[in-house]
Amino acid sequence: MNRNTIDFGIDLGTTNSEVAVIEGNDIRIFKNTDFQTENTPSAVHFDKSGTLMVGHKAKNAMEKRPDDVKIEFKRSMGLTDPQRFPLSGRVLSPEECSAEVLKSLRKDVEIASGEDVRAAVITVPAMFELPACDATRRAAEMAGIEHAVLLQEPIAAATAYGFSGDAADVYWLVYDLGGGTFDAALVSVRDGRLSVADHGGENHLGGKDFDWKIVSEIVAPRLATQYGLRDFNRENPAYRLAFTRLKYAAEGAKIELSRRPSARLAIDDLFKGTPGPQDEDVDVELTQAEYARLIVPLVEHSMTICRRTLERNRLDAGDIEKLILVGGPTLTPVLREMLKEGLKIPLDISIDPITAVARGAAIFAGSQMIPKESRQKTPVALGTLEVELAYEPITPDSEPFIGGKVTQNGAAPPAGCRIEFSRGDGAWKSGELPISATGAFSADLRLQERKPNTFSLEIRDAQGSRLETSLDSFTVTHGLGVDNPPLPRSLGVALADDRVQVYIAKDTQLPAQKFSVHRTARAITRGQGEAVITIPIIEGEHPRASRNRLIGTLSIPGHQLRRDLRAGAEIEVKIELDASRKLSISAHIPDLDQDFSEVQGQTSSQAASASVLQAELDQQKGRLRQLSLDADTVSGPVANEVRDILFALEASDALSEVEKLVATAKGGEVDAAKSADERLKDLAAELDRAEDLLEWPRLEAKAESELQHARDAVASADDSALRGQLATLEGEMRAALRARDKETVEARLRDADDIWFEARQRDPNFWVHMFHIAQEKPISAFTDPQQARRLLQEGDEALNRRDIPSLRRFVDQLFGLLPSHERGEMGPSFGSGVV
Repeated sequence: MNRNTIDFGIDLGTTNSEVAVIEGNDIRIFKNTDFQTENTPSAVHFDKSGTLMVGHKAKNAMEKRPDDVKIEFKRSMGLTDPQRFPLSGRVLSPEECSAEVLKSLRKDVEIASGEDVRAAVITVPAMFELPACDATRRAAEMAGIEHAVLLQEPIAAATAYGFSGDAADVYWLVYDLGGGTFDAALVSVRDGRLSVADHGGENHLGGKDFDWKIVSEIVAPRLATQYGLRDFNRENPAYRLAFTRLKYAAEGAKIELSRRPSARLAIDDLFKGTPGPQDEDVDVELTQAEYARLIVPLVEHSMTICRRTLERNRLDAGDIEKLILVGGPTLTPVLREMLKEGLKIPLDISIDPITAVARGAAIFAGSQMIPKESRQKTPVALGTLEVELAYEPITPDSEPFIGGKVTQNGAAPPAGCRIEFSRGDGAWKSGELPISATGAFSADLRLQERKPNTFSLEIRDAQGSRLETSLDSFTVTHGLGVDNPPLPRSLGVALADDRVQVYIAKDTQLPAQKFSVHRTARAITRGQGEAVITIPIIEGEHPRASRNRLIGTLSIPGHQLRRDLRAGAEIEVKIELDASRKLSISAHIPDLDQDFSEVQGQTSSQAASASVLQAELDQQKGRLRQLSLDADTVSGPVANEVRDILFALEASDALSEVEKLVATAKGGEVDAAKSADERLKDLAAELDRAEDLLEWPRLEAKAESELQHARDAVASADDSALRGQLATLEGEMRAALRARDKETVEARLRDADDIWFEARQRDPNFWVHMFHIAQEKPISAFTDPQQARRLLQEGDEALNRRDIPSLRRFVDQLFGLLPSHERGEMGPSFGSGVV
């Protein structure tokens, strides 16, 4: 079948995946060929001979060969996390594992319908980071899907619910709890269009975490007591395979508890190959009541995310028409009861929560035109008229516009041709419409509301004879239109002082682009081999760059520069994101008239090592202890706010959770390392808030001191322009201090430092002083000692003849040859080289 629209939607899930297609007014879910289920487990296995198994067959091997079955690799998408299969010696990346799942889904479609899926909408969590989105695109390409559009899962689910409904001017809240991620999306339905107003979520909260709760807090303690195993825990590498099997069994028990009051978790020879007792078959009974108590903290956390999403938009439960449940874990009765009582929003469970995302993806796919170059085309006979249409496949408009063009053998059609559209029910025709000399035509169609409308088209020549056409029918569906998705996290550049320059703000509708001008943080000497201009790209909302997620780095090596670059040279940076969050970065340096548009951000990263995580954990624990002490030294509102932050951290057990994850990461579990890294950033950000509150009195004193330094320097420079800048700055600083606006005060402090530096540069003695500092450095401190010797000699000669402009240039270049720790300017901001 030749398709103009994508039509196929794929839910590439953490636990299970589905593929669907829009067929008229219905959505078809393709069944797994071997097992006739609507879902395919996202599992990959190689047996001893190297034979690949995907889906149910792969997951069934978990019981006997857990180390040779890979599941939940979606949580590692975008990470350098090799998936090793010891039995066969094979190693795949997370995206290669995902590609095998996609290949399996394509095969199911081909067997069931004969179609070769080469274009598809593939869903991703709303909070997926950009490297994970890039990895998903690579997986699609590996699987033979030439044109892949990424769609956020909550949007897909909401689309499924709105497809045949008649909602108007309402808000919905999508509660999407999958196998590995949680998304809360506030959806607005206005004027026949569905759009996402706001997002909340967490990439490491899902059914997998429920499974581990069962294992770590019920099953493992019982077995440890029963068999006297003091060291039987998830953190102990000696029991890694045993815990993998327990986790797999816990998943099955969890599903059973959604339907029954109790379930049994039974495993043969659990301790085989471990320090535990051999030949022991374990059998543990779980009750629904136990499971309910266990998941309360996780469900409460998810509801907190929902409430914050509503609060940000100044909405309460009464403003939300319904809570849409998505994902297998939402089948749990106790979870539904908690949501009903905790959020006070009516639940809508009218669509299967397991297939809702795939259904919505297929509906959205029906609204997406396949690019002309990606369409599968049947060869057209010589003389046949080729018809290209331009229209909105799914529209809330009952009389939508359609345009197009007709060609014959690559040229204009015969003169006098006319085109006519007829609706499939026979109740409406457009009448014959003229086709221009260039082949262009247009019309207004008339749709039957809330259903697909199939139209036929006929083209007749000037004599009224019907001509052969490449296309004779198409479908337009009257339904809820879907706006382009918003960006779930802000995207920006980390600056050298650990500030963030936001380029594209959270909730900006995609596609989007932004241009901004930065300056180099130091002078650059042409020919330096290291990557000397570093522009880190980050995702997140924290004001400190280092608290956000580094998702790419644009690096410009010194050997690519045409000549030396002064400190403070302009760098023009442009960042673009398409509707699928595909990132493009480019840079232009005006001083050199050089473009670096071919330099792209990194598309994958490594999880932090266990040693790095432990060091970061120790640092945050130290900060927490110090803050507890400092809070007792102050009084009033500041003290109360700080104590509230510390109490909330203690109540959420945040530190204990991170400690467990770090301990698990030491056993080699990459997913635990990533979770620990994200939670450490969140913990650090909360401690930042508390420190900022306690810092306010010190910040006020610093503001007075810096202003006085700037006044002294400007007075010495005797420059009227600088005096005017300083007067304006002082007014802004006073206003910010009165408003207790920390961010603005810090920004004005930087401005005061800039004015001080500008004034000091007018003083020749400043450059003499800086040159003497460079002279005192050991020659081994410079990255290029030979170049440094030459600059020191030339600088000395310039000093002797009082050639201050030349001396200034040599000082810039000398400091550019010092590594970041010697310059003391990079700090924690991912080595950023721009301000």
